[in-house]
Amino acid sequence: MAQIKEVRNEIFHLSDIQEMSDDKFRRKWKMVKGSILGIAKLIDYKFADTTKQKIQQTKTITCIPDYMLKYEILCRDYWRNKCAEFERAQIERFNNKEQAFRIQCPKVDRKSIGQDSQKTMEEIRNCKTTVDNINILIKAFGNEQNMNTFKDTESINKGCKSVHVPVFIHLALPATLNKTKVLENLDEMRLNRTSDMSIKILAVSPEDLNIYSEIASTVFRKVDTLRDELKNTMSGMLAEAPNDPGQTETVVVTLTIPEITESVPFESSFQFDINRRKRIVLQSNSDFGSQDCIITNDQLVFTDYKRSCLLIYNFNGSLDRNIMLSGKPLSISVLNDSEVAVSYNRESIDIISINTGKVKNTIKTSGIIGGISYHNELIYAVINTQNINVIKLTGEIVLSFTLPFESKPRCLSCDTDRLFITDLYTDTLYCCDLNKSVKWTFTNNGMRMPTGVTTDEYGNVYVACYRSNNVIVVSPDGKHHKELLTEKDGLQKTSGIYYDKSNDCLLVCSRENCDAFLFDVKH
Repeated sequence: MAQIKEVRNEIFHLSDIQEMSDDKFRRKWKMVKGSILGIAKLIDYKFADTTKQKIQQTKTITCIPDYMLKYEILCRDYWRNKCAEFERAQIERFNNKEQAFRIQCPKVDRKSIGQDSQKTMEEIRNCKTTVDNINILIKAFGNEQNMNTFKDTESINKGCKSVHVPVFIHLALPATLNKTKVLENLDEMRLNRTSDMSIKILAVSPEDLNIYSEIASTVFRKVDTLRDELKNTMSGMLAEAPNDPGQTETVVVTLTIPEITESVPFESSFQFDINRRKRIVLQSNSDFGSQDCIITNDQLVFTDYKRSCLLIYNFNGSLDRNIMLSGKPLSISVLNDSEVAVSYNRESIDIISINTGKVKNTIKTSGIIGGISYHNELIYAVINTQNINVIKLTGEIVLSFTLPFESKPRCLSCDTDRLFITDLYTDTLYCCDLNKSVKWTFTNNGMRMPTGVTTDEYGNVYVACYRSNNVIVVSPDGKHHKELLTEKDGLQKTSGIYYDKSNDCLLVCSRENCDAFLFDVKH
């Protein structure tokens, strides 16, 4: 028995340090196996079978081939390095966000938030709220100098539609809360954030639970509103975090306005640099009657009301071809690179292929069509000058509502969840949402008989004015405007207008002199 134990230990030792070849292992194992079986036979044949099975099981458990062992070590080291790399990337990303934060905030005077925000800071210090048996102690820190660095315009982020104050939020969690679950919830909230959220989580530091965020300035100035918003946010952060739901814990939430060490010059996003690229001579006689225009697939398309056709021009100003229509066109909208929708002064809309000139489909409507606009596979149409119908390309009406104002709109343009409608009788531009409510209206003595409307990628609204011979651009909130083009730029009885977002160019149709102009726009 002593010899058997000695050989067995030698096998195990050499196997552990990987200095035994397969042949040597088999020879020694055969020696041990024969000795054990010989002893077993002396005792009992049944016992020998049982022992043989145990030996086989032991061999299976203890013997791992070299390649399997190396593979296991390789996988372990790989994932260890990947986890460390991920952690470093997260920390670096957070630090970069913090640094960018300091650079992007323009150091300009801000009267609209100064005293109100400072007052809020004092009032919410040591403010408490409760979420699912978790007491939340809210603290806020910031000095008046930092408060005055945020300007209530779109200057913080180019093209933004509301002002958000940059804020660092720090969470102090008790040991009984599940930190991993909190981090998972924070990451999910960061990834699923939307533009209309009052509190936006942009980055999270997993080491110290510092959260890089932005809080809407309108919320930041109101104690009750801020407390409610934080409570809702905390509900998402701390969901399923308590290890013992029956025990009440306290979470300290600290809001800090970062110190501004660098500044950048103030730049308003409502600035434009416009240059005329091309003048297109459409016709040379009085029979021409352009109503609307678009750009699609590097082609300029104009509706000719008097001749009942579409005029297709190249970007170099040369006429490519005409497409005859079944009626006098009022409005045109781009569906895709090869198809357009055309409305007439009747109860139908034609879907036309620009390449072949053929009508692919005709959509019957519930009334006389005015202006049309296409967005997200839906056509928005003015019906009988008082209703808006939202129509699928199959002709199905998915939404219909009466305009919330007493007027007779001429043209419309759709931008995300907003409709821009012009009324040439009252010289008014309306901004409406799909809930039938007017968000804002714009009127100006320099905007007379607005006939066309279009939008750019930043939400700015361009209005073509027939009687005042100009183009007015209005900010997304309707509070600012600028006369972009005038008679000096060749405009006479401006009718159609279209902004090509892919190329940042503006196409304007001038009916009186039978010209169209293509302008390059820089913001």
